[in-house]
Amino acid sequence: MVRLFSTFSVRRSFEDDYQDILSDSRLVSGLENNDPVAMAEWSRRMTRSMDDDSIAPEWEDMMYDLEQGRMPGDSEVHSTEEDAGDEGEE
Repeated sequence: MVRLFSTFSVRRSFEDDYQDILSDSRLVSGLENNDPVAMAEWSRRMTRSMDDDSIAPEWEDMMYDLEQGRMPGDSEVHSTEEDAGDEGEE
């Protein structure tokens, strides 16, 4: 007798992913303060929960800008909460 194993995965719901994001107080605080890095992290987490694997290069470029602290269409780098604490320490 040969034993066969079935392969399957149990997919988490969008609600589970959303609850994980809401439980991350650092991320929520960043989103409330329009922190571009937090927006990029939120977007990446939500994208990972989607079935669609096709990501446009423009989206990747925008995520890179957000992770660098730049809002889309903005050449100015916005400071994050960690940067704000470093100011005046010279």
